[in-house]
Amino acid sequence: MLTTRYRLTTRPGDDGRVYGTWDFKWPQGTVIQVAFQDWAGGYGDSALDRIEFAPTDEEKRLLDRHTGYGRLTRIVECLARRWLIQGPNIEFAFQHLPDPASGQPPPEPPPDYDVLVSLAPLPAFQTREELLPGGGTEPRHKKYFLPGSELGRYAQRIDHGVPTTYLGKRQYLTASAAEYFSSPEFRHWVVHEFGHVLGLPHEQQNPNLAGKIQLKETDELVRILRTALGYPTGATQDITAAEIEEEIIRPWPALPGAPYCDFRTYRENDPTDDTSSVMFHLYWQRLLAGGSENAPARFHERPLARDLDAVGRMYPKRRSANASLNRAA
Repeated sequence: MLTTRYRLTTRPGDDGRVYGTWDFKWPQGTVIQVAFQDWAGGYGDSALDRIEFAPTDEEKRLLDRHTGYGRLTRIVECLARRWLIQGPNIEFAFQHLPDPASGQPPPEPPPDYDVLVSLAPLPAFQTREELLPGGGTEPRHKKYFLPGSELGRYAQRIDHGVPTTYLGKRQYLTASAAEYFSSPEFRHWVVHEFGHVLGLPHEQQNPNLAGKIQLKETDELVRILRTALGYPTGATQDITAAEIEEEIIRPWPALPGAPYCDFRTYRENDPTDDTSSVMFHLYWQRLLAGGSENAPARFHERPLARDLDAVGRMYPKRRSANASLNRAA
């Protein structure tokens, strides 16, 4: 899930839409400061201690000696850093909360950061002032019923202390906390949302895909996603035609050939589905015209090759591939 597509400022005669990726990209060489909201009570450390995760040898160093919420936040770090294995010109610096055994209270308010992560159960509600294309502001109320994130440096618009990335258990998911945080779905959400943190929009809304894919009718998409996400009859329906339009159907506006457009290009025989990018919708196979409504969700626990290429184009490489984990250790 993403948020708005409007710029902080507009020019005379401009409709306020973002053309390309320049508006939400981080400056080259940015070290994105990532902090975590102080929240673990609803899950309990005993549940978090049962989280299953199979780290690489390099990732094990980040997890050593940590338990409970501290281990969970470091699992998030391990998954996020998988975006950096080819050494793009951007970095993460994670600010973890003190381990409970240390006796140190968590900082209040959180220290300076660019991205604030919440792992609390969803739904969550976010309110902020949104700039309008023609000038002025209005309150915007956002409900996160699925994991979601601000796109790139849009995170810096959010009031201090309000999360910008939500990774908690989605509404109506029946799994326990330990089951959710141990699941391929959780690991997929973390990788997907940190793609957004880096400035990657949903791939199905890439303007270079226009005319290359065909989806089911909107009312079918609404019904399929409500079923897939377990919405009971009579529940408040967050999945609406407007939500489908905003998150799935409408392409991002772009000016062909503009130097600030880093959207991935597609050759004639390139795959145009979730076999090629973690940034496609979780239930993409069900949404395609002719796709089975029972097609399984495709979970990715790391960015795919073309995802890494996309980040490399946005932030051209300047350091060795192993620098990210070496610097984090």
